[in-house]
Amino acid sequence: MISIAKTEKTPRILFNPDTRVFEIEGNSRPENVRDFYYPLIETIEQYFAKASVEQFKTIPFNFHFRMGYFNSSSAKFFADILMAAAEHHERGINIIINWYYEDSDEDMRSAGEDFEEMSGIPFKYIALPKE
Repeated sequence: MISIAKTEKTPRILFNPDTRVFEIEGNSRPENVRDFYYPLIETIEQYFAKASVEQFKTIPFNFHFRMGYFNSSSAKFFADILMAAAEHHERGINIIINWYYEDSDEDMRSAGEDFEEMSGIPFKYIALPKE
């Protein structure tokens, strides 16, 4: 399991294989984006490489993206996370991607649509009331 607290520059992250949940929430503009995201991506890839399709027949693995802001460097690593998920989704792992955005934030919705197209995994879009 990976649990990282939110800071001013980094999102809260939870990767819990036991509950089959990956959550990322907040803003992402870390000083060294590679150092921040690479261990997470490596852990996700290792987890899914060992997973069997049978494990996920009835209970999917849920990804939750609740971003307020992310810079272009972070977007590259989000793409890496989603491409790792897509590789295993293609082999039959049941993966659900939930993309949260403020109801009036069309740019964040559009970013999700771009990631959805790139990954090939259908996203569920969840509009949240503006805070």
